[in-house]
Amino acid sequence: MKNSLQTKDFLLKKVYAIKVGLLLVVLSLLTRLGAADMNDYLLYGNTRGHVGLYFQNMTGNRANFVDTNLSLGYDSPKDALGFNFGGAAWLATRMFEANRGDFNSTKEYFVITELYGQFNPNERFRAQVGRFRADVEWIKYYNQGIYTSVAANSNIVTQFMWVHSNAYVDKHRMQQFRNPFHSIGVFYADVALNLPESPLVVTPYIYLAPYRFSSFGIKVDIEKPAVAESILYVKIHLLSYIGKNQVIESTRTDGDGYMVWIESGVKWFGVRFGGGTINVSKSGVSGIDAYRHNDLFERREGLFYPDSVTLYGVLEYTFQNHIAVQSALRNTRIGQKHVFNWEASARFEVVEDVTVGGGFIGMLNTANVMLDDNIFAGDGRNYLLGRAFVQFNF
Repeated sequence: MKNSLQTKDFLLKKVYAIKVGLLLVVLSLLTRLGAADMNDYLLYGNTRGHVGLYFQNMTGNRANFVDTNLSLGYDSPKDALGFNFGGAAWLATRMFEANRGDFNSTKEYFVITELYGQFNPNERFRAQVGRFRADVEWIKYYNQGIYTSVAANSNIVTQFMWVHSNAYVDKHRMQQFRNPFHSIGVFYADVALNLPESPLVVTPYIYLAPYRFSSFGIKVDIEKPAVAESILYVKIHLLSYIGKNQVIESTRTDGDGYMVWIESGVKWFGVRFGGGTINVSKSGVSGIDAYRHNDLFERREGLFYPDSVTLYGVLEYTFQNHIAVQSALRNTRIGQKHVFNWEASARFEVVEDVTVGGGFIGMLNTANVMLDDNIFAGDGRNYLLGRAFVQFNF
């Protein structure tokens, strides 16, 4: 009991130290400015945010609620050397819930999503420290750590990230910053090589969670013009994984594994139609997606589970950013069990800065794998979820 209390006290002190460090970063940037300059920063900086209404309903009388949500952010202008700072926060308030706790199972009331300092002297170099948004291969939404991007030229761009903790925050989900790795977090680095006069973009990368796993991957993206102004595309993603026999999100990083991911299809006047397969070895790649992934599937049960084979199809349509429709369907086989998942969403910009939209998520899950089950009360395995929203951006 005493050791447990000491561990908890240590973690609280660690979190407090990180928050103090973030504040010091911003304050150090502020000290570069005089009082008159501060007035200019407040006057000429960029204020951004949104006000929205969100509705969610699920079968089985689970996680049904309506809320209003608000985000407010500020980005200062850059000084002569390229330094600036910024911050943002999200707020959600419950308007209705069918059962006590439905809203709290899915959303926090308040999350500080951004509090960063940035150095961006030119188009080729950018560095951020603190809390910021950055989406890379295995890390999505809001991150607490360090990010750098360097473009050697138009054909070579490299990225590096250290992420201590990550927060999944969107109109339909609000989560506090968390670190399921229980260590210093994760490190990610890649190099995007756009081969001159070639349809190939090759991106090797490394993704490390110290004391949990090491992974090395390579992505190959090919786009080639075809008939009637259509474009044929192929995506190949290979991953090598070395586990450290630890537990991440209730699954063990046991042994060495691999993943093979292949997708192909056609792009034509805003339409993308395609399909693919994801194959994971018996040893698995556990924890690789703990900070989520940039794919179409919001629900990731079974996608990267040991000994899983996924077949999927996707259909997207985008019209000048005013209308966007996305749909995806997958069947993931794990041994003799299956996860069948379909998702569809649409959004429409009614007038400038006013968007309405909605979507559905369906899940038939006979496999013994479930993530974020507290969001979906009961067994959370088989359900149909519907959602709708209205959002004003400023």
